[in-house]
Amino acid sequence: MSKNNSTTLTQARRAKKDEFYTSFEDIAREMETYVECDPKVFSGRSVLCPCDVASESAFVEFFVQNFDRLGLKRLVATCFREGGRGGVFIKEAGKEDYSALLRGDGDFRSEEVGAFRDETDFIITNPPFSLFREFVAWARAGHAKVSIVGNMNASSCADIFPLIHHGKLWYGSSITGGDREFRVPNDYPLTASGSRIDDKGNKFVRVKGVRWFTDIQNVYRHKPLELRTMEENLQNNKQIKAHAFAYQEYDNYPAIEVPYTSAIPSDYEGVMGVPISFLDKHCPEQFRIVGITDSRNSSGLKTKTYTKQDHPTPGSLNSRATLVTPDGDYKSTYVRLLIKKV
Repeated sequence: MSKNNSTTLTQARRAKKDEFYTSFEDIAREMETYVECDPKVFSGRSVLCPCDVASESAFVEFFVQNFDRLGLKRLVATCFREGGRGGVFIKEAGKEDYSALLRGDGDFRSEEVGAFRDETDFIITNPPFSLFREFVAWARAGHAKVSIVGNMNASSCADIFPLIHHGKLWYGSSITGGDREFRVPNDYPLTASGSRIDDKGNKFVRVKGVRWFTDIQNVYRHKPLELRTMEENLQNNKQIKAHAFAYQEYDNYPAIEVPYTSAIPSDYEGVMGVPISFLDKHCPEQFRIVGITDSRNSSGLKTKTYTKQDHPTPGSLNSRATLVTPDGDYKSTYVRLLIKKV
C-alpha cells in the first residue's frame, strides 16, 4: 500500500471517519462475476444491505435497477443514525416499496437488524472500515452468503485468515490491483493525493488495497495460474532477477521466499511463502494454503524463535518470515501466505 493511501486509512481509523461509499460501477462489475458463474445466483433470493442509506447507496441503486433482471425476491437496506432512529427500505416482488424508521438506531449489531440478517440469503455492502472484522463475524453468524468490501490487509488478521485458510472466504475477482475511488462524507478531510471534489460538491478519495471478501462463486476463482520453472523465472522474470532473496529458504520456516505471484515456480513441490496479493489469483484446485507467517505461529510451521541475543528487536523477526543476508544479518519479510501445490 502506498504511503498516501495508507495515510487515508490511518486517518479514517483514528477519526472514525471511515464511511467509504462504493461506486455503482465497482458494485456492478463484482455482481456480474457472480451472475456470469451462475445466471440464477440471485433468482428467488433476498439481499440485505445493512450499512446503506437507501437514497444514497449505490448498492441499493444497483439492486433496485436490476431487481427484475436478477429475479430477486426481496431487497432490504438498513442504515444507522447516531442518536436517532435508523431507517429501513424494503423492496419485494409484487409489492409496493416500503420505507420507515426503525425502532432503534439501525446499528447492524442490534437485534432489530439481526432479524433481517437471519432471514436473508445474501449480505452485500461496504461496512465502516473500523468495524470490518466485527462486521464479518456478525454477517457470518447467519446463514447468508456475503460480499463485503474491505482492505486486503485484513486478510492476515487472526479472525479473518482462518476463514480464508479453510476456504470459507476468498477475494472477489473484479478488483485485483490498483486503487479505487470512494465518495466520502462532506466533513471528511481531503489530505491524500488523488482526492477531489466534483461539480456537485461531493468529496472523493482513492484507496489502494481494496478487495471484495466473499463466499459467492465466480468462474475466475477456479482458473489456474500459468507457471514457469524456477530456472525460467531466474533467467527471464525481471522482478526475480533483481530480487536478492528470491527462492531462498527462510531461517524460521521450512519454506522458500517467492516475492511475486508471477514467480511461483512450476517445479517446486515444497512450501512457498507468497505475498497476500496471491489471493487475487488463488485457484484452490492448484494450490493449498497451509498457513501464514505470524507471531502466533498459527500454522504450526515456525522452526525458530528469536531472542535479543539474536537481534536487538526480535519481535519483528518473530512476527514474519526471516531471511539471512550474505553478511549474516537478519531481514524480515512482509506477511507471507504459506502455500503448496495440490
